[in-house]
Amino acid sequence: EKTLDYYIKHRTVRHQRVLDAVNSGITDLGAISEIAYENTPDAHPGLAKQQTLSHLLAWQRSGEISEQSRGWHPNG
Repeated sequence: EKTLDYYIKHRTVRHQRVLDAVNSGITDLGAISEIAYENTPDAHPGLAKQQTLSHLLAWQRSGEISEQSRGWHPNG
């Protein structure tokens, strides 16, 4: 149970870091990924980008952000 709780918390923190990066004005997937994974320097860059995109798409589905021609942007 402790292990599962750890992974859920870890995922929740990463999810929020992605949104925080977009809300701070970072629009590029690669740059958002670098911010989201700065506490995991050994993460494979390709995997980090794929996972960041998953978080971005989840935030888009929730209506918090949208993808535009110039990258990812907060709604509202």
